[in-house]
Amino acid sequence: MLRILRAHTAHELDQLRSRWESCKSAAGSVFQTFKWAQMAAMVFAAVEAPLVVAAESDAGFAIIPAALCTGTRAMGLLGETLFDYRNVIHSGDRNVLRRAWSELALLEAPLGVTALRGEREREEWGEFAPEFFCNAPAVRCRDISSEQFLVAHNRLGRQSRRLRKLGVALRHHDGSDSRLISWIYEQKGTQEGSVFAEARRREFMVRICAAAPAACDVFTYESETECVAALVTFRHEATRHFYTVYFNPVWAQYSPGQVLVYEATAASLAEGLDCDYMTGEYPYKNRLATHMVPLFKVQASAERIAEVAGLRVSPAAQAA
Repeated sequence: MLRILRAHTAHELDQLRSRWESCKSAAGSVFQTFKWAQMAAMVFAAVEAPLVVAAESDAGFAIIPAALCTGTRAMGLLGETLFDYRNVIHSGDRNVLRRAWSELALLEAPLGVTALRGEREREEWGEFAPEFFCNAPAVRCRDISSEQFLVAHNRLGRQSRRLRKLGVALRHHDGSDSRLISWIYEQKGTQEGSVFAEARRREFMVRICAAAPAACDVFTYESETECVAALVTFRHEATRHFYTVYFNPVWAQYSPGQVLVYEATAASLAEGLDCDYMTGEYPYKNRLATHMVPLFKVQASAERIAEVAGLRVSPAAQAA
């Protein structure tokens, strides 16, 4: 017997917590965790209304953490602009996942998803014809040791020593330091074109860091009077996600943001953690990377969603 559950608020998501957290597919990245999804449903409810659908039978379980963008007819997955990776939560019979899609197909709305991480997820979404988006640079323990990494990038090592001679110290904070995290995102928000110009997004970052402070590592370069650079990261399983890099432009000649990424990568490798540099192929990240993970995007019409779900689509949806 098939059971369908729906959640339209962060509070209603609680009914899905145990099954969500038990699914192996939720372990793909920090962005697939229940905690991040529920926080997004709470903070961004005014701009993306949660439309989370779960389907369950003896043969499997599926959750589609969908959201409807306010003011449009478009669907996406929870996370507004702040989730680098997206996915459904699924275990067992794929027909159960199709049944969940059939509930969303009734909305007759198009779907946009950015980004699916890796070839395996691309294959899982094959019916939606994912297209290549960009690469996510990474440094893996299997490819290089901490010591080898430090030697391979000795130019950044020299910059690190120069910063120390100038009285700049490497420090570590966790996600409970809300004052520091708020300050970092306020600085990021002043940069031209920054997504963090929106107060709601800055609020999300402060709250998600505080929600699991031990899993949030903030590395900083600090002088006696100022923060020279900062790196906000999140640990999930055996991976450290390098989420936000900030540096004071006054110190630009020393490349403090890049050097901080270098130091945090060496420290992560020493801890036995892989490093995910996230979306975007910046030249310095590519130089440090030992591996590239392809990312994919999906743009699906309402008709295509209905076809994947095995439904007939209405003439109105075909015309959309």
